Parts: sequence; C-alpha cells; structure tokens
Amino acid sequence: MRDAIRTFIHSFTVVFTALVMTSASFAGSDNPRTIIGYSSVHTVRPGDSVDFMVNAVDGGKYQAGLVLIVNGDYLTVYKEHFKIVDVEAPFAGQYTGMEQKLDLGSYVEVPASKKLDGLQSFTVSAWVYPTFDPTEYVAPDLENPDPFLPPSLTTAETIGDQTIVSRYDATTKTGWALRINKNFQLEFLAGDGKQLAVLTIPDNMRDWDWSYVAVS
Repeated sequence: MRDAIRTFIHSFTVVFTALVMTSASFAGSDNPRTIIGYSSVHTVRPGDSVDFMVNAVDGGKYQAGLVLIVNGDYLTVYKEHFKIVDVEAPFAGQYTGMEQKLDLGSYVEVPASKKLDGLQSFTVSAWVYPTFDPTEYVAPDLENPDPFLPPSLTTAETIGDQTIVSRYDATTKTGWALRINKNFQLEFLAGDGKQLAVLTIPDNMRDWDWSYVAVS
C-alpha cells in the first residue's frame, strides 16, 4: 500500500512539477533524498482532490505540508533565490513512511499457460521504441548540476538487460526471452534447465526510433 495524503484544494490552482514531496523530509535526518513522491494528477482546480504517493527509502517518519513554490531551485548557482512559502493545510503533519520499490518503466504480465509448454516452434515479435541506451549513460554530477539539464534519479545506473517479451525463469534457467542486453543489442535466449543458448545481433539498436523485432 502506498502512503497517500488526500487534500481538498479550495482557493487556488496548484501546478505540480518534478517531485511533489520536495517539502517533506525525514524527522531527525539531514538527507533530503530519502523520499520520492508523486501526485495522482499534475494539475488541479479549486474543489478538486489529489492523492500523493510517498516512497520512504529508509522508512521512518516524514513531515508533509503544502507550500507555494516561488523558486524551487536550491541546487544550482541560482540557489540563493530559492523560496517557498508555507500554506496552511489540514493534512500538514508527521507521517509514518515505508519503503516501496520503484521500477523504471511499466510492463504487462500475462498469466502462465501450460498450452505453451509443448510447442515445438513459435514466433514472437514486437514493435519497440527504446529510450535508454546503457552504453551512453553518464551519471549526473550532483555537485555541479546544470540548471538547464537537472539531474534525474540515478536508478538508471542499475539497468542492465531490458526485456521485450519473456517466458524465462532465471532461477531454473528454463524458457525463453527476447530482450535488449546491457550493450544495447537485440538478444534472444532459450534454456532447458541444463543448457542456455544465447543469440545476439552484433549491431546496436537505434534509440528513440521504432524498430520491428522478431524471432522464429
């Protein structure tokens, strides 16, 4: 379950950008990067409701409140102009947080079917539009951030293989998977629990472009 704070906006329109819980911090902690949050909608009008989902990386307590962001830049050379104004809100106060894993991207999970176990041959295909090339990833410089290219979450550093379609069990090494590997190459693997066969196309995929991929 996500921690949710629901507030009723009465008197003004609020526009949410970036991390919506920037005003929240752990009680007794000096680390402002231990909370990740987002809103259920990006904009609201007077009378609308909005939920805030909170991921507390290390658990513990955190403070929540409503603020008017005059200038939200507290990292770059313009940080001296940082200014937020507290706004009275009925939900303001301390809450108990919990850690909830956040995975980049989304996926569709189809229930397993034994009808696929006895297949002697099959074809799987997909149109793909890769947006992340692990070979070109450069970790953001958090000590000297670019005000016009703000740093993103560094969870991208942990991305390796990017699955397209899979019926593979990594524990038993059985099944198959069509994926983009950590070298940004299209790859197909198949295993029977004893041997694992891997077929890789040597050319790199094209990022930010549509490609039709298939294996038969």
